Amino acid sequence: MTKPFVLQLGVHAGKSLERLMFTDPRYVSVLATAGNRYAGWLIKRGEDRVGPVCTGCGQADSRYLVFYRQRVDDDFTILPGAYCDKCAREHKNLGRTVMSLGFSATLWPRRKIDQIRIAKHISEIFALKGASDEKLFRFFRESGSSRHLR
Repeated sequence: MTKPFVLQLGVHAGKSLERLMFTDPRYVSVLATAGNRYAGWLIKRGEDRVGPVCTGCGQADSRYLVFYRQRVDDDFTILPGAYCDKCAREHKNLGRTVMSLGFSATLWPRRKIDQIRIAKHISEIFALKGASDEKLFRFFRESGSSRHLR
């Protein structure tokens, strides 16, 4: 594939799958489950991402997102940024949910609005908010590490 994959039919006609990874990740997951090989490839490329720096300590190689709830019946809160191994362990010891910095985290909550919140958070970590389809395509095409992005 040399350019973004743009859907021709359906609710998301005219939108690229790369953009849908950030606006409707569940839809891309459904396509992958139904056998769309490109959607499956995108999901795999969206895993094991490495963020620029840890929000907690400022070290390189942030690999985790952290979530918590104030009360059991509360919506979850996403802590800003991404975290390294050490800081993620500290958050986990405090009873917070820690997930890999990847698109599988977007499918963790049941509600679509929460999935989109997580995808938006990931786009902000990698400075992809408002990015063109071509830039999103390069993001997924390049290695899983942000160090390799051009």
